[in-house]
Amino acid sequence: MLPSDVKHPSGWWWERVILVVWALVTVVLTQSYAGNLMALLGVRYIPQPIHSLRDVLDHPKIIMIWKLNSFTVAFYREAKSGIFTEVAKAEREGRVIFNLLAQYPESIDRLVRPGTHVIFETESNLKIFMADDFSRTGRCDFYYSREGFLSTIYGLIGRKGNPLVPAMSKRLMVMSEFGLYDHWQKEVVPNSTTCLNLPTRVTVSTSLSITHLWVSLQSSKRNIKTSKMDIEKLIDR
Repeated sequence: MLPSDVKHPSGWWWERVILVVWALVTVVLTQSYAGNLMALLGVRYIPQPIHSLRDVLDHPKIIMIWKLNSFTVAFYREAKSGIFTEVAKAEREGRVIFNLLAQYPESIDRLVRPGTHVIFETESNLKIFMADDFSRTGRCDFYYSREGFLSTIYGLIGRKGNPLVPAMSKRLMVMSEFGLYDHWQKEVVPNSTTCLNLPTRVTVSTSLSITHLWVSLQSSKRNIKTSKMDIEKLIDR
């Protein structure tokens, strides 16, 4: 019997199509697993869930620390509308405690470090506290929020009509615009900017363990389920 006598069944092309599609899906899943494994073993993400006053209010278990008898406390207590009325409500619910400025270092170490409290204070004071903690421990255990909650204006006052007032105002404005205040703060407070711009993820080298492989397996399973859902959506279309 010659090879030319062999007859191929009609419709054989769809089997090749299925084989090609299955090979592509296998390649995608394999690459996805390898990528997730490398990401899980090589990159660690540092959570920073709090970056605004709204974030604090949306976490009912977080307690706020405000400065005792400060103008900021008086401001939110007198607020008639807006987000600061929610802060006053949180105080009535027991989610606000008050500290003197001298009590902040102890509160930072005992309350803020475990993650149950946050401190609301001026930017200059927070930089000093974070710098002192870094100088003492060598670690950046705290981060500075990207969003402020209330602007503060510092200034000097003089007698009305005194010709020195406009001259001082002009020179103070120049000093502020040239960044001399920030420069002086860096000179006076060591490590004042070390922990201000922390990365949210870091690359680490670590050995493989059962825990790492188990986490990677669970992540791969989630990716496989997601891929199956995407394929089903494409089929439905």
